[in-house]
Amino acid sequence: MGRLQINVYLFAKTGIRRQELIDLDLKDLYLENRYAILKPHAKRSNRVVFFDNECAQVLEAWLSWRQENKIRNKALFLGTHAPGSTEILSMTSQQNTPKA
Repeated sequence: MGRLQINVYLFAKTGIRRQELIDLDLKDLYLENRYAILKPHAKRSNRVVFFDNECAQVLEAWLSWRQENKIRNKALFLGTHAPGSTEILSMTSQQNTPKA
């Protein structure tokens, strides 16, 4: 599963907004207890979102991939201009390539 699919999965499973997902750091994620703490925004204080075991497994796989590829950025997901993003974009494009 590529980065885009994982993002869509998190949107669907947690109901978080785009900017909340962008702002998520590794330290905000509590896989064992199945929740994430979102950063406060202009009209909201800290917000906790919960997710199920299936979502936790997807996140664990994502974190494992990051570790294998030595991605050492605090952000859970990196944009196209962040350090390490080349590897992530490569992973995403490889996984989205149709197999003959």
